[in-house]
Amino acid sequence: MFHNTPVQSDDQEVYPNRACLDSKTNAGCIAEGGSIDNIMKAELFCCGSKYLVNIFGTEEFIVNILRIVMTIIALLLAGAHYGRAGDTILKYLFVALPLLLLIRKKWSDMILAVSISITVPVWIHTTLNIIAVRKAAEIPWLRMAIILGGVALFSLIAAFITFRHIYRSRKAVDSKG
Repeated sequence: MFHNTPVQSDDQEVYPNRACLDSKTNAGCIAEGGSIDNIMKAELFCCGSKYLVNIFGTEEFIVNILRIVMTIIALLLAGAHYGRAGDTILKYLFVALPLLLLIRKKWSDMILAVSISITVPVWIHTTLNIIAVRKAAEIPWLRMAIILGGVALFSLIAAFITFRHIYRSRKAVDSKG
C-alpha cells in the first residue's frame, strides 16, 4: 500500500515511496512502488545533471574531466595524423604531450592549449587538400569533409576548454592574493 504521510526529518519533510524533483516543495513528485531502486531511477531520470553534480561534487570537476579527456583525444588524433603523414618526430611528440597533464603547472597547460590550437588549422588545411584531390579524381568527398570538419571542431573546443581552464585558474590566483 502506498503511503503519502510525511515523515519529519531535521530540516524537511520526507515522503516515503516518492521521488521528488524539488524536496522543499515536493513539486513534481513521482509515486513509485516503494522501492529505493525505483526512487533512485526516477531521480536520475528527472534531474540527471543535478544528480551528476551531487555525485562528483562540483561542475568544475566535471569540466576538468571533460578537459582532460578531450585534450588526450585531440592530441592522440593529431599524433595519428602525423603518423599517417610519415612525420615520426611530430607523431611521437603529440602522443607524448598528454603526459603534461600530470604536471599541474600553468606552463604545461599553456603548452597543451597551444599544441591543440595549432592542430585546428592543420585539420582545416588537410580537409581542403583532400577535398581538392577527391574532386579532381571525381571521388565522393562530403563524408570525409564532415568527419575532418568534426575533428577540427573537436580540437577547437578542446583548445577553448583548456584556455578557459588557464584563465580561470589565473583568475582564482589573482582573487586570492
